Amino acid sequence: MLNHLWQEYDALVPSHFEILAGLKSLTTLPAPARSKQQHTLQKQLQAFHRQFRQFTESPAFLEIMRPSIPSPPGPNPQAFHAHCCPPTPFRATHFHFPQAANLRLVTICLDIMILSVVSPVLTPPTGTPTPATPLDSDLAEYHIYELCSTFAGAELHCANEQDSLLPAYATLFTAAFLCATPAARSWLWHKLAHGEDVCPAAVRPVRRILGTLWKVPELVGGGFGRWKMEPLVGTAGGELVAEDIELASRVEELSLGE
Repeated sequence: MLNHLWQEYDALVPSHFEILAGLKSLTTLPAPARSKQQHTLQKQLQAFHRQFRQFTESPAFLEIMRPSIPSPPGPNPQAFHAHCCPPTPFRATHFHFPQAANLRLVTICLDIMILSVVSPVLTPPTGTPTPATPLDSDLAEYHIYELCSTFAGAELHCANEQDSLLPAYATLFTAAFLCATPAARSWLWHKLAHGEDVCPAAVRPVRRILGTLWKVPELVGGGFGRWKMEPLVGTAGGELVAEDIELASRVEELSLGE
């Protein structure tokens, strides 16, 4: 069942990246062409979102994502990595089928990207840009917590087999792109530092992208481990420009494994 769901997911993702490709050029187009492109992308987003919701609300997806209650035996969540990481500021999510965690992580990444990058850019062509509402911000924060708690469960399941976590580490890039809550940010940076230890070559380009996007040049020259006790706070936000969308989409490509 899980392999079949991965095939369905793989068939969905190209449409998402087509929309991102359209967004990259949107802010550089003259007004008439921009309105036309915006209208086209809105229709594409609506169609993609319907397909994505049908996928994540399908009986097969819900069955494979069934939570494990009580939590399966394994390391104590509060003691695991206690010598090097802060306490997990949320309850770890465990699945009846632990191998489903990676699929859940990438679908959460898509939710975050649609809500926080794609939808805000695609405002009505004849209207004025609408800033994110508190509800939008709360929903984005909810998805980020969900992503981090799912990773925490996957980390416990893999225990000390850090190599098995490499696909999961990649999804944390999307959480790092938007994570704002101090407790979650500190925990997240410690996890990114672990990922950098496991596979520095894979994390280094993400560090450069985030440093540029956040306008934090200090991050480019030093690893996540250097800043994990006092995580840097980026200044990304407000109206996204073409360069921001390009950088965000590159983070997303790494997160989703495209």
